[in-house]
Amino acid sequence: MLTSGFIYNDNIFDDKEPAGNGGATSLSYKVRIDGKQYFMKRLRPELQDEQRCRTLFHKEFEIGSTISNEHIARYEKIGEDSNGLYILMEYIYGSTVEETLNANKEYFASERNLWKFLLQLLDGTKAFHSQGIAYLDFSPTNIMLTQVGGNVKIIDLGFCFNNTY
Repeated sequence: MLTSGFIYNDNIFDDKEPAGNGGATSLSYKVRIDGKQYFMKRLRPELQDEQRCRTLFHKEFEIGSTISNEHIARYEKIGEDSNGLYILMEYIYGSTVEETLNANKEYFASERNLWKFLLQLLDGTKAFHSQGIAYLDFSPTNIMLTQVGGNVKIIDLGFCFNNTY
């Protein structure tokens, strides 16, 4: 299943460095292409030939690329190179809610922070629901707060489903 965002190029990345531990099926990287920073999610090498995992990666990209909301991470491209299948998303400068609370347990004690967080999270959730998408992975590790402004960004749409999936 190829989409208009599908690219195949072994020399696309100017720079690549690990970003966290990744997940059960993927590895995470911070990459630079033509001077622009992206977050890359790559299917683990041992799963590259598993059709079910490849299909789930394509599903995540298809759902993620259809949503346009300032509180949901933008899915930019899906591609494959000699290292396998990957997804490129906008790079979000900030920290997860979990990291924020580990650094400042009183963050949500501020009524301003709490209301801003809740309203933005609800706006992102509304964007999913308005397109018939169920996001099933809300957790402190899948919600980020931007470095500038502390705005909500919902990330990792691997456990999203719609009427097609």
